[in-house]
Amino acid sequence: MVEIMDAATGKPDPFRKKKEKKTSGSSCGNSLDKSRLQDILENIPSAVVVFEPNGKVIYANKRAIELHGKDPCGIPIEKQSSDLKIYSITGELCPTEELHIYKAIFHGETFRDAPIILERTDGERFLVNVNAKPLYNADGKAIGAIAIFDDVTERMQTQEALMDSEERLNMAQRIAHMGSWEYIIKEDQAVWSEELFRIFGLTPQKFGPNIKNYLALIHPDDRPMMEKHMLSGRLTGSESFDYRIVLPSRTVRTIHTERIVRQRDEQGRPSRIMGVEQDITERKQTENTLKESEERLKMAQQIAHMGSWEYHVKEDKALWSDELFRIFGLPIQKYGPNIKEYFSIIHPDSMEAINKAMALQTTGHLYSKASFDYHIQRPDGTVRAIHSERMISEVDEEEKAKVIAGIEQDITERKQIEQKLEEYAKNLERLVEERTRQLKDAERLAAIGQTAGMIGHDIRNPLQAIAGDLYLITEDVEASPDTECKRSVKESLVEIQEQIDYMNKIIADLQDYARPLKPEQVEVDLCIVIPQLVATVKIPQNVVSVTECDRALPRIKIDRTFLKRVLVNLTMNAVQAMPNGGKLTIKATAKGGNAVITVADTGTGIPEEFKPKIFQPLMTTKSKGQGFGLAVVKRLVEAQGGTISFESKAGAGTTFTLTFPNK
Repeated sequence: MVEIMDAATGKPDPFRKKKEKKTSGSSCGNSLDKSRLQDILENIPSAVVVFEPNGKVIYANKRAIELHGKDPCGIPIEKQSSDLKIYSITGELCPTEELHIYKAIFHGETFRDAPIILERTDGERFLVNVNAKPLYNADGKAIGAIAIFDDVTERMQTQEALMDSEERLNMAQRIAHMGSWEYIIKEDQAVWSEELFRIFGLTPQKFGPNIKNYLALIHPDDRPMMEKHMLSGRLTGSESFDYRIVLPSRTVRTIHTERIVRQRDEQGRPSRIMGVEQDITERKQTENTLKESEERLKMAQQIAHMGSWEYHVKEDKALWSDELFRIFGLPIQKYGPNIKEYFSIIHPDSMEAINKAMALQTTGHLYSKASFDYHIQRPDGTVRAIHSERMISEVDEEEKAKVIAGIEQDITERKQIEQKLEEYAKNLERLVEERTRQLKDAERLAAIGQTAGMIGHDIRNPLQAIAGDLYLITEDVEASPDTECKRSVKESLVEIQEQIDYMNKIIADLQDYARPLKPEQVEVDLCIVIPQLVATVKIPQNVVSVTECDRALPRIKIDRTFLKRVLVNLTMNAVQAMPNGGKLTIKATAKGGNAVITVADTGTGIPEEFKPKIFQPLMTTKSKGQGFGLAVVKRLVEAQGGTISFESKAGAGTTFTLTFPNK
């Protein structure tokens, strides 16, 4: 090989050695002259340095000078590490014997992409890969070495950034329980991230499962749905859905997936699909628990007729529960009524209470509470009673109410029950008073009953003797001459007889009220019996007496004595109610298979306050009498299976109606 000398240095040019015999490489039919070769070396991105056999630098291209920050030519091998600042990858200054170029020159070693650190004169460091190789002549004698330095700082930084990014992605996927994948359809081959293997309970491998093995991991109930989504996703280009998988441990997990067609072939068919799968099992469980809790809350609110709400003061916006809409009779919507609409539902009678409660917005502090009852009027006009509990749950920077939360409970039925209970309590008080009075009356009546027998024996017997003597005296008086004295005595005798009759009536009333009644019913014709019985009562001349009887009235079975007592009592009461005269009408008719007898007068009538007590014993509206008359009448009528009622109007008279079954 012939050496070509460098004209500038007078030394052999290592790049222009003309070989007499071609041993390697190719000139492709053309040879490169020095100028063209020099241009190439000066413009390539790699740093090129050529060394003599003794290690001194004899050539450095422009990139080598830039990388070192100075021209390294002429620096001997023993000073290169210190002068050129060459460090090992661990950051230590390299000893001369450890330099790659030293080993290439003096030991004939070849290095490829060996990493070192160069520090430029301005202090900036670069990570470079060294390619060093010894140079030999045709005889195999070492004539030097060549070193090519590639600055890989940016590439390594990019790789580190990529590794960091991948690590962050892996960490994010682990935290989010999310795995990524890519599926090549033609090869039926999937590339899975490590987290995706973990999600599916599989050991990480180079490739994920193929389509058949993947479908085997899907929950059997979800496989038809999965196949449907896989088909539609290829048509639409993207899919998003949830499904379940079964791990090798038989644990069921819920997965959310997002998929897109990343590449299509010449025919437009999907060829590459990418996606992410996220394990949302815990989130689904939380959602289900929350949903169940919300359902239970809704059910509880429905049962309790209670609705919850949250009002944002500044926005004038309210969030209502479904039950609250139902309570107010409004259709369920996203938001409840604003403050103006809410006020329109309030019953006018409750406006003052609401205004006081709304003062909470301006005067209250955090956690201030209000509790009150009010009424609303639904759109259909229905009025409902509401109980409200409210609290300021959030305040703004000025400590004013920002959010107010509360509950409204429909207490209409409770209020109605409370009202009824109050009425019942009052009625019970009245009933207790009435029963107490009745008990006292009963005690009095019991005492009367005990004395009734004594009265009948100890008083009636003397009365009968008096009546007998009165009869004899009357006979003697009738036989005497007619004089003024005789007439006066006769009037006195008549008055005495009336008093005896009245006393006998009192005794009879007492005995009839106190003793057990045993009616002796016989068949009678009322049209005959009634006039006979009424005829025994003395009717004043200023009272017109009329007796009417329906001839179609059938005969009935009744106790004649009891009937007489009843008609006499009612007739006497009617006459006494007409002190200034009037009309007495007694009728007997048939109605609904019953016999009906009415005794009507045109007297003063019964005062309203006495009507509820008219049949009670010891009750009388007259100054004279013991108040047993109508009580006895009622007993005598009911003892025969009949009923008695009355109608009376002040100043218009009274009508008593007796109804007896037609037996």
